[in-house]
Amino acid sequence: MSGYSVGIDVGGTFTDLIAIAADGRVEGRKVLSTPADQSQGVRDALHALGAPSGEVEHIAHGTTVATNTLLERTGARVVLCASEGATDLLELRRQERAALYDLTKHHPDSLVPHDRIVAVPERVEPQGIVRPLDATSVRRVAQQAVERTPEVVAVALLHSFHDGRHERALGAALRSLIAGVDVVLSSEVLPEIREYERTATTVAEAYLRPSVGTYLRRVADDLMQAGYPAPAVMTSAGGMRTAADAAHTAASLALSGPAGGILGAAHVAREAGITDALTIAIGGTSADARLVLN
Repeated sequence: MSGYSVGIDVGGTFTDLIAIAADGRVEGRKVLSTPADQSQGVRDALHALGAPSGEVEHIAHGTTVATNTLLERTGARVVLCASEGATDLLELRRQERAALYDLTKHHPDSLVPHDRIVAVPERVEPQGIVRPLDATSVRRVAQQAVERTPEVVAVALLHSFHDGRHERALGAALRSLIAGVDVVLSSEVLPEIREYERTATTVAEAYLRPSVGTYLRRVADDLMQAGYPAPAVMTSAGGMRTAADAAHTAASLALSGPAGGILGAAHVAREAGITDALTIAIGGTSADARLVLN
């Protein structure tokens, strides 16, 4: 590369920037985060770097927007449409008790309370549809969802990873009935087996998508208008996505910021000949501990 490769991480208190120049020189900048508009912290960090926008060739962005939204419970008002007879999945989880032998521990409250869950009269089983979802039921369920004044509607029906026809039919009805309200289908978000995991991930996606999407679009627009390249956004798994893709896969950013730290720590550990390590990142909102096993 002939210019700078830049990494920017937005935390609850500070926004940190690391820039690698073409000659291998490394520069760091730390500015205060701007909670009212975290994209301003990104702009402030680049301004502190002082390099012309034309000299920045690549920007990798780690963000705690999704993490903090989950921790602070400031996400969207979500209504969940779930199969009749399976509307308690968010409460039951994989196990109803938070700790099998400790009756004093409790799970945190679900992102969707039970009064915002609509039962869908349908059933898909591994062998196929055993209770069809008719047009009348689709309209009734869509109307019940609308009555709960959602900002986002999540649809997670049993076995939809295998057959998503009922979800798609309900999603189409919801989109036509409540224009401007996003509809998130589990068969699109996580088309994989395990009902609780798929439902919880779909709800998290719906809960996070408005705030994460707004933030990422603002960051990308601001950077490109200033002549910088569009940022690549780090996911919880340590991979990268475009800002446009990440805005529609918000749940994958739940550990975006910590993921960058653990990847860096693993690299340093390998370079130092350390096989196993414990990393701790203490931020303004949360503290994250991770194991590095080489």
